[in-house]
Amino acid sequence: MKVFYNGKIENGIMTVELTHYSPDMLDDETKNNGIILEFVNEEPTPEFIEGKLPIKKINVITKELFYDYVDYIKPKTETEIMQEKITELEILTGNLMLEIATLKAGGVS
Repeated sequence: MKVFYNGKIENGIMTVELTHYSPDMLDDETKNNGIILEFVNEEPTPEFIEGKLPIKKINVITKELFYDYVDYIKPKTETEIMQEKITELEILTGNLMLEIATLKAGGVS
């Protein structure tokens, strides 16, 4: 027996954020906040899909477990962030140098 929890249900589908494997240790109020499956034959195994993140879900009516896949946006590394800042500063420096040269030549930018 397992209890699956989440507070958000959309169109009869609940995103599973927590699985409790010993629901007999829970009080009734806590059990009522989840979906209890008396018997789970086999939980689905998430597939590896490049650039996707598996999200375990349950159909609250049929009690079917499945995975939905969402795009995974890889966070930028510290090096990538610093390189972007360096590029921005190089562009800004170039623009300022051009403006200074224009002013020295007596022109208007």
